Amino acid sequence: MKQEEAKKKKEEPAVKDKKTNKTGKAKRQKALPLKIYLIALIEMLAAPCVCFLCIFLREGFSRYACFSAGAVLVTAAFALCVKISEYPQMPYGNSTHPVRNAICFFALCLIALSTGFLPEFAVPLSSACFIYMVLTSLKTGLSHALLFTTMAMCSLGEGSWFFIYYFLGTLILCYMYSRAEDFERMVLPACVFALYRVVLFVFISFCLNTGLTPQLIIAAAGGLIAELVVILIGVYRLRQDVVNRLKLKLSEICDPEYRLLKELREESREEFFRAVHTAYLCNLCAKKIGADTMLTRALGYFHRIGVLRGDNMNIAQKTLSIALENGFEPELVGLIREYWEISAHKLSKEASIAILCDDVVHTIMDRFTTSNNVNYNNIISETMEFYTQYKRFSISDLSLKDIGDIEKCLKGEKLYYDFLR
Repeated sequence: MKQEEAKKKKEEPAVKDKKTNKTGKAKRQKALPLKIYLIALIEMLAAPCVCFLCIFLREGFSRYACFSAGAVLVTAAFALCVKISEYPQMPYGNSTHPVRNAICFFALCLIALSTGFLPEFAVPLSSACFIYMVLTSLKTGLSHALLFTTMAMCSLGEGSWFFIYYFLGTLILCYMYSRAEDFERMVLPACVFALYRVVLFVFISFCLNTGLTPQLIIAAAGGLIAELVVILIGVYRLRQDVVNRLKLKLSEICDPEYRLLKELREESREEFFRAVHTAYLCNLCAKKIGADTMLTRALGYFHRIGVLRGDNMNIAQKTLSIALENGFEPELVGLIREYWEISAHKLSKEASIAILCDDVVHTIMDRFTTSNNVNYNNIISETMEFYTQYKRFSISDLSLKDIGDIEKCLKGEKLYYDFLR
């Protein structure tokens, strides 16, 4: 009975025609574009080649040059595997910029190999690797930092202390900026990084009996200043152009006066109010359980935007088509695919919240058409009970605690539901 009632309450995302199911299977089987594999292969082969060439130009042909090229090739293969596995989940829409990432890769190769021709400690390699991490993903950035540091070490012909000096610095930067909110701070990470560099330089100079010369001190100081400049400028620009780009785009389309929402209001005031109220509840529930509030709210607004294309038939494909035609951010398009079960990914918290909130809103609006006496708590309890037993929610990222928190959040909005009359 509950399953039949749920189907009447809304077009269940899991219920699609055969054509849509076939599309979903095609999406599941679809691999990355060939261009991605080709670029990655070129990067993997180019890294050992340019490393060998660098050593050859400096020292001529030697066993060390061959050994270094082999070590770099193995490290590059590892970095390639990590990059390919991470590619579909890269944050901030980085997976849509393969050419940009490739240019950054080759620029970092040149920066790493320049250590063989410049004074020690003078190259800002850690900060450059950190920027590459932001432009790809955390795991991809760290694996490539391993590659670039290995290339620099082989190019200069130094030992493990040189590797630790740069790679550990990259680790510190990457983990201090591993979340989007970390980009709001600049001074503390820069101070921690500078302190680490100074302490390690003193340790290398005095404890490892390295000859401390004025030239070495000047080179290390210049390298540290260059690193800090790249970090401070890079964090500011990355925060504006990469990290906050999604937030700014979503803020723009989540305005009720946004073009598509105005069209929806003119097409159907019922659908418009359903979207507005769903988005409001999505925002509250996402904040309650720590999901992405902006993405969840945007999904609440646009999960049924396909009704602009006419009737209620095949809303899933119409919604996805409108989202793609209007250049919606890849993260939001991915949630639309999840919501309508057009992708094979697990059901994210954001998509799960939108399903629950839309069902509650639509059910209450539907009940008000036949009666003015609606028990909000019963509707919310029935909806939550149905979805906790629903097979599709077994792959949802929502925990039982999250579902309980969402239920409490929804029941706490009793006065708000009067607006659904």
